[in-house]
Amino acid sequence: MKNVEEKILNKIYVYETSRTVFDVVVKIVIFLISITTFFIISLALLERLVEQETFGLFTNISSDPVYILQAIYEETPKLLIIFVLLIFFIVAILWIHLYKQREKFIRRITSGIHYFLTNKK
Repeated sequence: MKNVEEKILNKIYVYETSRTVFDVVVKIVIFLISITTFFIISLALLERLVEQETFGLFTNISSDPVYILQAIYEETPKLLIIFVLLIFFIVAILWIHLYKQREKFIRRITSGIHYFLTNKK
């Protein structure tokens, strides 16, 4: 009877550790892809602003600040800004989620390692 219980516990631990590892790997990959996408779109936005010479408005400091802000607003591509903000919020949400779940993942992984190290035959 004890042998059957050990087999069941072993299967449960294998399932839980594999699920935890898969979950952590998927979340980290999604997080890294989101960060990479954020930087690529941000660089595209920055390149477009440099091409349009938007930063040349800052050379004339004595100009009216309202005029400078209005010119920047008119020259910036709205769709790229929306994409940058959207991906930034996705990255922030993923970061918060990973941060909140770290203790649970650490507990599961250490429990699985402890089980496999103490029950070797």
